[in-house]
Amino acid sequence: MVLAVRDQLFQTHGREFARARQHRLLLDGLLAPTSSIPRDTAAAVGWAVSWLGPSQALAPPTGFTAPALGLTSWLTNLPVRKRHTSIKTWHEQVARWLAEDLASSLCMWAEVTGFMSTRGHYLLYGEAVHPMSLAIRRRVGTD
Repeated sequence: MVLAVRDQLFQTHGREFARARQHRLLLDGLLAPTSSIPRDTAAAVGWAVSWLGPSQALAPPTGFTAPALGLTSWLTNLPVRKRHTSIKTWHEQVARWLAEDLASSLCMWAEVTGFMSTRGHYLLYGEAVHPMSLAIRRRVGTD
């Protein structure tokens, strides 16, 4: 689900963000002048770094898939399935939560990059919008 959303975001907002520029962003520590990347592309890149980690989001494809660090932290911080909830119902609930959190984190990244655009640089660390925080919110809401 995360990779499908990433592909859609990069197809829509990242077409002009060439592989060479992605490599440069990695070398520059995920810091880019706002004049070098359109704001919606920066939001898509920040989103991808949050959910996948910088290497999987930006490094050239090698055929090896690194762990999706943000997704992993999101999954490990979900609430525990209640005993009376069936596995099928639980999987459906987690899929709904994931879809909601993928969308809300993109909206959050749009706000973050909007703020950064007035500061002259995008700092695209995944921690700016951390998937783990979204999962913890789910856990707190079900206790």
